[in-house]
Amino acid sequence: MRYVLIGCLACIAPLIAIATDGDLDATFGSGGKVQLPQAGGYHGTWMPTDVAVQSNGKIIISGWTDQGLTDCFVLRLNSNGSLDTSFGGANGFQPGYAGLGNCKYTGVAVRSDDTIIAGGPGVGYTPTPSIVGRFTANGSPDLTFGSSGSVFLSPGSGDQAVVVNRLVLDDSGNIVATGSYTESSNAVDFYLARVTANGGAQTTVHHAASFNGHASPNIDIAYDLALGIDGSYYVVGTTKSSAGDLNCALLHAIYNSTADAILSDNTFNGSDNVVLMKDYGGSNDDYCFALALLPRETLVLGGQSSDTSWDDATFTTQDAFGNVTNIKFAYDQINGPYSGDIDTVKRVLVEPYDHRVLLVGSGPNHTNLPSQSYDIGVARYSSPSTPDTSFGSGGYAFYDVGSTSTIHNLNTVTSATLWHDRLIVVGTAQDATAGTDIVVLRLAPFDGIFKDGFGN
Repeated sequence: MRYVLIGCLACIAPLIAIATDGDLDATFGSGGKVQLPQAGGYHGTWMPTDVAVQSNGKIIISGWTDQGLTDCFVLRLNSNGSLDTSFGGANGFQPGYAGLGNCKYTGVAVRSDDTIIAGGPGVGYTPTPSIVGRFTANGSPDLTFGSSGSVFLSPGSGDQAVVVNRLVLDDSGNIVATGSYTESSNAVDFYLARVTANGGAQTTVHHAASFNGHASPNIDIAYDLALGIDGSYYVVGTTKSSAGDLNCALLHAIYNSTADAILSDNTFNGSDNVVLMKDYGGSNDDYCFALALLPRETLVLGGQSSDTSWDDATFTTQDAFGNVTNIKFAYDQINGPYSGDIDTVKRVLVEPYDHRVLLVGSGPNHTNLPSQSYDIGVARYSSPSTPDTSFGSGGYAFYDVGSTSTIHNLNTVTSATLWHDRLIVVGTAQDATAGTDIVVLRLAPFDGIFKDGFGN
C-alpha cells in the first residue's frame, strides 16, 4: 500500500491509504472477488465468456451452461457485485439471468441506451448458425430487433457452420462480429459479419485460404477484432500451416458501404494479412486470442506459444502497416516453467489516459511444486518491452478465487473490460461440489485518472 498525507502547513491530517494499482476493490463482492453460486442448483459447467458495463455501473456477463442441451445467457451484477435479481427471469431463467436455449453466447456489448447485444453459435442445429440477440436494459428480449429479438447468421447452401467468437459495436451502433466459417469441404475460414443496429440487414464474408503456407484444407479461426479509427476491421486468430502447426494470423478488412461488402485491404502488409510464429526450433502452436489498438494504429496482440512441454503467454506489437515491432513473453515463470504449464493471454486492453497496456489471462501457481493450481493473472506494460513496476509486484499481479476439496484449484480467465479506471475480469473456478463457477474480480481504481489533463 502507498499513503498520501492530506493537510496544510498548520495542521496534520490522518494518513489515508490509497490502493496500489493491482489491488482488488474492497467495495466489490468479498474483498474484490465474486464467486456466483451455480444457478438453480445445477452442478455442471457455467462458462462466462465476455463482460460489459451499463452506464449505472451494473455489470453484464454473457456465457453458457451445459444444463439441458445447452443454454446461452446474460446475467447482471449490481455495482457491489451482488446478483441483480431485478434483471431477466424470462424463458425459464431464474431472476438475474436472461437468455435462450440451444446456443452458446460468446460475446456481449452494451449500447449507449444500456440495451444489450449478445451473440454466439447455436447448438444442435444442422447446419450450425450463430445467433445475435438484443435485450432491453432490464433483460427482457427485445422483440423489435431482427426477427422476434434475434438475428441468425447462417452458412450458405451446403456449408456447415458459422461460429461467432467476438462482437463489438461501431460508432453507429451496428454489430460487427468475427469467428469462423466451415465450408462443405471442411475448410475453416476467418469470418466477418456486420448487422445493422436494428437487426434489419446483414453483410457477411468468409476469407478462404487467406494466409500463405496454410494447410489443405485451410483451418483459419478468428478470436478477436478491433475497429480502426477509419472504421476498418482488424481481425486476429490462428491459421494452420502446411507443417501442421498453428500460427498467429492477422487480417485487415474494410467495409465498403457503397458495394455493401466487407473487402480485404490488400495494402496491409502487401497482402491484407500477417502470419506470426514464435520459433522454438520445431513445429509448435502459436495462438493469438486478443487484440487492441494503441494510438496511431499500433496493434497489440495477446495469446500463447507452445514448445514440446509448456505454453508461454505472449504479446506482440505491430504498426499500422503490419510490420512486427516486438514479440515478448508476458508472464514470467519465476519458479518454472514445468512440463504441462499453460500461460495464456485472453484479453488485451489499453488504458485510455496514458495508453499503458493490460494483459489479462491465467497461469500456474507454483506455491506448491510442481504446479497444482492456476491463478488469474494481470500484467501491465508501460511500453512494448517494459513491465510497469507501479502495478502489482514488478508489473504483475495474480489472484486466486474459490476453493475445492483438494489443492487443485483451476482459475481461468475468459474476458475483461475497463470501466471508470477499474479493471473487471471474468472467468471460472472449480466448484467445491462439481463443475465450474462463474467468478468476477474488480480492481481498485487505477492511479493517474487526471493524466490526460495534467500529464503526470
